[in-house]
Amino acid sequence: MKANKNAADDAANPNPSPRRTQGPSIAIPDWQVVEKISEDCFYEVDQHTGRKRKIEKSRCCCGQPVLIEREGNLGRGDGKRVFYPDEPDLGWDAFRCKSCHAPVSESVPGAEYEK
Repeated sequence: MKANKNAADDAANPNPSPRRTQGPSIAIPDWQVVEKISEDCFYEVDQHTGRKRKIEKSRCCCGQPVLIEREGNLGRGDGKRVFYPDEPDLGWDAFRCKSCHAPVSESVPGAEYEK
């Protein structure tokens, strides 16, 4: 009965709105290290877009590992973006540590706000 109702609705409306079958597709970056500057700092390139970024490894005062993107075009005004190495990188910025909930700008060396 429900299928007939949808078919009748479609016949009555020549321009029906499209039905959502899937969510929007998100291209997940494929980052590859291209240059190692030091033990805790390196450059990566996204194999899909060619975008290059500088990454610095750090840790929160509670021991939670974090990555800091430098000179980025996303995130904060000072060009830094803090995210976690064990989560998919979808361009989000961490403002608090997921372990101790302290602000990362106060608890992660290198993630301080710059003027």
